Amino acid sequence: MGPEEFAKHVKHNRLLAAMPQYDIEVLLPDMEKVSLKFGQPLCTSGEAIDYIYFPTGAVVSLVHHMVNGASAELAVVGDEGVVGLNLLLGVNTSANSAIVQLAGASLRIRGTLFVTRCGGGAAVQQLVLLYAESLLRHVSITAACNALHSVEQRLCKWLLVCMDRRTTTELTMTQQFIATMLGDRRETIALNEQALQAAGIIRYGRGHMSVLDRTKLEARACECYSPLRRLLL
Repeated sequence: MGPEEFAKHVKHNRLLAAMPQYDIEVLLPDMEKVSLKFGQPLCTSGEAIDYIYFPTGAVVSLVHHMVNGASAELAVVGDEGVVGLNLLLGVNTSANSAIVQLAGASLRIRGTLFVTRCGGGAAVQQLVLLYAESLLRHVSITAACNALHSVEQRLCKWLLVCMDRRTTTELTMTQQFIATMLGDRRETIALNEQALQAAGIIRYGRGHMSVLDRTKLEARACECYSPLRRLLL
């Protein structure tokens, strides 16, 4: 990747864009642009982290899997953050799985190279810790939300969280994927989508969803959306 193209993509990830110019220049030879596909696994819980990803268009779900096969989303990572945070905090295995939620571009680098090149710098460490604190808040809010709020409230909040990271009203994903992320049955998600569609809030068909009325969607979302939104500001 040439310097000009690299600089353009760096601007589309806020964590990278906030790093000192010196560190960015050091990373240039080892950074590559990749296209991430819907449903693509980036890392698996308990396994070694090979690459760290800085999404510049893609959106990634951090997911916890249970022994019985059930799973639920813990947090969402978009252009505000990084996938593979554990490695930047000194742990070489992933605490959870990371699955591409919305296809798109990302910059990536081998984790060991990032740590070697600039992971020890004070400015980079401070940025990583600030993002880690933000992600911890995201996980904490999600945990409380999953226990206390209705499927419709959580679905509306989740759709808003997705849109915030893509600045779009068009989302491509299956009902089964949404059910997996929210920890519910596909049939339950389908019923709630039908209700939202009947109310003129969304339009859904064949794995594609359009949000028609964001204001009404926000009105039906739970209180958790507001603090999650503030984490991006």
